[in-house]
Amino acid sequence: MKKHTQKNRQIIMLSAAAFFIAAAFLCMRFYNMSSYKTPENPFSALSESLAEEDGQGGEGYETSSQPKDESSDMDSSQADDSDNTDSSDSNTDTTESSPQADKIDGNSPTVNGENTNVTINAQGENKSDEVKKKPDSKTETVTKNTDTEYFTTSIKEGERVKKPLYKFTITHKNKALTVQKVQVTVNDSVVNQFSGSVTLHAGKNTIRVACTYTDKSGQVKRAYKDYTVYFDKKEITFDTDLADKDTDTESITFSATAFYGSDKIPMTVKVNGEKLSGGETFTAQLSEGENTITLSAEKDGSKAEKSFKIKYTPAEFSIDTNLYDRTVNDADFSFYARMKGQSGSAKLSVILNGKKLSGRDNYTCTLQSGDNRIRLYAKDGDKNIDRYFTVTYVPIADDTTRPEITYINVTNGQTVKGSGFTLRFNAQDYQGGRIYADKTEVWLNGFSVECIAQDRNSAYYLQLSGGANLLEIRVYDPEGRYADHAYTINSVSAQKGEQTGVITMSFDADTIGLGQLAAGSEVAIYEGDTGVDVIERFLQQNGFTGDFTGKGDQRYLSRIHKSGAFSGGAVNSELAELIKNDGIADSNTQYADSLGEFDYTYGSGWVYTVNGNMPAYGMGKVNFTDGDTVRLAFTVAYGRDITGSQDSYDKTW
Repeated sequence: MKKHTQKNRQIIMLSAAAFFIAAAFLCMRFYNMSSYKTPENPFSALSESLAEEDGQGGEGYETSSQPKDESSDMDSSQADDSDNTDSSDSNTDTTESSPQADKIDGNSPTVNGENTNVTINAQGENKSDEVKKKPDSKTETVTKNTDTEYFTTSIKEGERVKKPLYKFTITHKNKALTVQKVQVTVNDSVVNQFSGSVTLHAGKNTIRVACTYTDKSGQVKRAYKDYTVYFDKKEITFDTDLADKDTDTESITFSATAFYGSDKIPMTVKVNGEKLSGGETFTAQLSEGENTITLSAEKDGSKAEKSFKIKYTPAEFSIDTNLYDRTVNDADFSFYARMKGQSGSAKLSVILNGKKLSGRDNYTCTLQSGDNRIRLYAKDGDKNIDRYFTVTYVPIADDTTRPEITYINVTNGQTVKGSGFTLRFNAQDYQGGRIYADKTEVWLNGFSVECIAQDRNSAYYLQLSGGANLLEIRVYDPEGRYADHAYTINSVSAQKGEQTGVITMSFDADTIGLGQLAAGSEVAIYEGDTGVDVIERFLQQNGFTGDFTGKGDQRYLSRIHKSGAFSGGAVNSELAELIKNDGIADSNTQYADSLGEFDYTYGSGWVYTVNGNMPAYGMGKVNFTDGDTVRLAFTVAYGRDITGSQDSYDKTW
């Protein structure tokens, strides 16, 4: 009995404890529910912003008016384009007209008083990294990059169609979801009561399909896809060379064709209301003042019309021609010349090189090589017009008539060290006549280069850039034929004062019987050197000193000094006779320790040759090149007695 009573007491105590625990739990629950405040939807502003950007004005992306948790509406990133699918799977639902399109009226479903909206794209992708689950909520956690596909359509991305009415189907892929709403927009305009087709605009159309679903727990899911479809609408167009304009001719010829899409269709052409006949080319007689030319066509209920204003003002007496001063390469030449604004008695004469041409309005003639003078002379009563034109005929050069470069001191691909280079070349026409600088054009790296002198050759100073340099030469013959030549010169850059090569130099006084005064020897040349610098260096190497006169590129060697080196000189009798016949007087001046200008004759002095040629420019302007052979020589006849002179005597020294 005592044991039984003790057991009953234990049961009563356990029951009381359970009662108090339950009461405490209910109180805490009541307190939590009464003090809980609905959190503000942190994504509502984002949903509204995305809705505005997508042109939806919020429709199809509603947010609930019920209390919301942190899984409220979020717009997704745009879905990837998927292939149109006609699925017979039992887990899919194909929708043309949306039977459940009106089940959502803007209030989203709730679970336990919590909003359960989640907006996703058609592949189930949510814009937030994760929708966090609130305690006691039935909201599903949706993360990025899920593989869920909620629907497909029969729309072909980028499709081009010929009709404005465009039909397509929507296939819902997940049977576990209930379709609440299907919304279709075309070019940001909502399609009311979508029933399987939309109306396209001409050109590009953007179609958005947006679907709203709920699952068994009441959670809302939204998905959308965007597509581009093109409607190639046929329109009537006109292809014509007509344009509004003023003219002084009383007739106008034009072309015009009408098209429906790419198909030609009949067209009506009217001039000032009068129908004009023609195929695709028409000629209209104009009335003085403003004229209206109208093109019109119709096809399959479509009509089009286009008008042009042509103002005709009769011309004053003048000559209309396509002649102008020009150069041509064909001897057969055609042109037109006609009078405008003339009376019936007016006359036009066309004269080529003094001979009258026959014809009217259009003329054909044969030109002579060189300049041809064409005269147009018109007379109408006491009115006269006289106009002249020069047409130069230049025959095209062929293999037998092409002008050629017969000598040049450059080879294609040549490499030189330093920036200075003196170009020398000679050119001839096909008859062997020399072509001078006035018939020559030279460009270095696209810039024109001027000739610095002409002797046996034409000379040009080239300022090279480091690396490859493009040298272009064009030579013309007297009749205007020309030939182009191009060379690449590779320049290795050098600092000022850096050695760029070696030349061989000698000097002599053969003309006065002293012979060679310094045998050929090598002389270094440096970046920035002129001929004067190199000659002075050579003289010093051989025990001589030089006097130089002038400044800059006008400097020249006037006298060479060395004790006793120049005694015993005399002009030989044969040369003396040539000098006398040339009118060069004796100076009767000579020195044993120096030799220079005006010694022996008034035509004496020091000259130089480069590779056997005497340049026509001074020592201060020349730039020697690695490998050159230079001779320094004493002349008593302005250089005519030295081998290499352009205008030399029959015999030279």
